Amino acid sequence: MAIVRYIQNRAVILGGEEHSGWLPNGAPQPLPTPDLKIVFDLVIEQEADGSCLLIRDSRPPGHSGDTWHPNLVDALAKASDWFGIEIDEWSKGAPSEPGDEQ
Repeated sequence: MAIVRYIQNRAVILGGEEHSGWLPNGAPQPLPTPDLKIVFDLVIEQEADGSCLLIRDSRPPGHSGDTWHPNLVDALAKASDWFGIEIDEWSKGAPSEPGDEQ
């Protein structure tokens, strides 16, 4: 796999969802879920067949993971949907490792 896009240190607010399930008559409305500020490093890795993994690493830990997509367009669309990332915000290629400065 090759990294084809990346974004580092993307701050996202998760939470704030209102209760949407059934409640018995007279029950109080639960409070929205608490807001959490999470910082993500995201990369999109592409296979030779064109399929992609959208990989997210979170700080604090606990929200990291990945999703599979049949192509780059779908991976970029999912990142836009989940994190509000526009296509022109992505950097192409792979992030530099410490010590790679030239």
